Amino acid sequence: MADKQELHRRICREGMALMASKESYSQKEVLLKITHLGFPFKDTTFNNVLKGRHVGPKALKQAAHFVQRAVEKELGYFWKENGFIKLANEGFQSEKIPTGRVDSSLHGFQMHVERLKLSQKVDFFVDAKHEVIEFGVTLRKFTTNLCSGSKKEFREPIEKLLKGGVDFKCYLLNPNCGIALPYFTDRATALLDEADFAQNIKGNIIRLRQVQKEFAMTGYPGSFQVFTYQHIPYNYFMIVDPGKPYSRVMASHYMYGISRTDTPVIEFSKANCPILYQTYLRSFRGLSKSAKKIIPSNT
Repeated sequence: MADKQELHRRICREGMALMASKESYSQKEVLLKITHLGFPFKDTTFNNVLKGRHVGPKALKQAAHFVQRAVEKELGYFWKENGFIKLANEGFQSEKIPTGRVDSSLHGFQMHVERLKLSQKVDFFVDAKHEVIEFGVTLRKFTTNLCSGSKKEFREPIEKLLKGGVDFKCYLLNPNCGIALPYFTDRATALLDEADFAQNIKGNIIRLRQVQKEFAMTGYPGSFQVFTYQHIPYNYFMIVDPGKPYSRVMASHYMYGISRTDTPVIEFSKANCPILYQTYLRSFRGLSKSAKKIIPSNT
């Protein structure tokens, strides 16, 4: 049984490596492809398979099965005894497996119509080289994930960036600015929990200041910074390495009567959508121009 499970892990790892080397697919893209083929498990299961963590034999067997199918369809490689082999077939035609996203090579962006998983957000910023920007209203979910969620899933990837010299900057709405009360009063007519905005933001600021202090004490070359702004919030931003040629943006527009976490999300890069990118970057810079930096707590 153990030998069979190790074989299934090898098939998954080597299939993933082939898809990455031949087509430059990320782990996330391969998962989307095998999910399209019928793989019934979550992304955490596939990640555990590749990293050698405990996974049940049924999940291992199915993961290996669907990885084999994906490699066969797209690359024409088949698993034979001890590895993947390219079978001689002049008539082979690659069959591209859909990922369920807009094809970025055609449109230059991707759209997610459902709430993003935490792992998707981490994947978006985890390879940042200089700076990550998280711009929201209350940053409730962000703060919860950072302060009381799984450290391995969220806090540790951020800490790894700080160790590498990357700055991580967070922006919340100033709860005491002139537009905050009318903005949330209007929102609360459709979403009752919006009425507690001031308490929510102030509580999150206290928690984020503590995180600032903890990271500052480590002496990492990268800094964790928190700011408050005072303009009407129109949308969420996550910006990775702003201004750099490889910069990318994740944005979500706030919709009346819809929870901010349930609004559609688009992502695009400077390279693929330069005009769209510059438009969003100008908007962020306007919103953050007069933002006030919060000093870490001394307590």
